[in-house]
Amino acid sequence: MRFQKGMIGVIAALSIVIASGCAQESKIPDVSQAEASKGSTNSSTDKIGSTTILYTKEFSQERPDLSNFKEGVSFDLSDHVKDFFTQDISDKVQNNMKAIIQHDEKKFKENMLDEESVKFNMHWFNYKYEAGVKFEFKEVNTITYEQDAKRIQVVATFLRNIKDEEIEQEIMTYSLLEDKDKGTWLIATMDGN
Repeated sequence: MRFQKGMIGVIAALSIVIASGCAQESKIPDVSQAEASKGSTNSSTDKIGSTTILYTKEFSQERPDLSNFKEGVSFDLSDHVKDFFTQDISDKVQNNMKAIIQHDEKKFKENMLDEESVKFNMHWFNYKYEAGVKFEFKEVNTITYEQDAKRIQVVATFLRNIKDEEIEQEIMTYSLLEDKDKGTWLIATMDGN
């Protein structure tokens, strides 16, 4: 019963956020994240309201272990290319993950929507970064298209290895918008938490 009330609250909050146009900076989980937390794995395309869900995978509840840490990207987004999620979009997100791992600022900025997106996302690029910090993008959890907001989102679990002494598990949400002038999808916001 508590879970059902929670889901209703999440869906109601998401509707308000999307309607107000504030979804890109919201910390409220979107419908795709709520679906992923229910434990669904989806290889076909589903639709909930105006959200098309291309892929969902349950978020791992397993505590990360330093001995299993492998710096890099442990999945290939190309495996999920289908419908709205093109090879070009897959490459842009995957390259951004690699730029984070390599702490390559130039590469990090390459596929940003505009200067505002660069400014907005740079705080994350430098957040908690110091010598001896390494990253592993562990798994992709959701890939969705929000028709009302005209936004593609890719959610991935990542690990932050701090000087081989401790490890943190977090989630990164990439939001992509279409650049109307160029006709391509680019990274608008990134939200790591």
